[in-house]
Amino acid sequence: MIGLYVRSSALRPSSLSKVYVIFDKDERDVFKGRIYHPASGRQDSFSRVYELLMKLEDIFDAYDFPQPTHILRTFSNPRKADLKKTAKEEKYITEDLTEMEKEILSNANTGKATFIIKVLFRQNATWQGKIQWVEKNKTQNFRSDLEMLKLMDDALKISDNDEDDTAKWD
Repeated sequence: MIGLYVRSSALRPSSLSKVYVIFDKDERDVFKGRIYHPASGRQDSFSRVYELLMKLEDIFDAYDFPQPTHILRTFSNPRKADLKKTAKEEKYITEDLTEMEKEILSNANTGKATFIIKVLFRQNATWQGKIQWVEKNKTQNFRSDLEMLKLMDDALKISDNDEDDTAKWD
């Protein structure tokens, strides 16, 4: 008889991994903007690429979704995200958009670029998922966080030059 391993914690909906990233108009070649996580109801700002990645990682770690295949080992206390709501208190979003999501999507043209990032897996010490460029209504899969950042950078360059060269986004 084969024994199956069953995880004791509750299943988490994939909507926990959906994050809005809005790049504001600012200095050239600087990733500066805001992050909105619908499940926590929290909006936070970032001013560097590293800060963007760490805040996203904190969100995924706080909800333990998507689960990482590699766990960070430290001798000190691990970093913890300070989210307003816990996963147990959360009423998960299915198809309904929150007021903040509606505001972000309706004001999509006020910033440089707006992205909806859906991380599906955290494997091999990186992320895999989908990224949607809201202004151009284009969606692309990514296999690593570096590839995700490259797609964002390409979109920002296209919006800076007012080009319509979205070939990398097809």
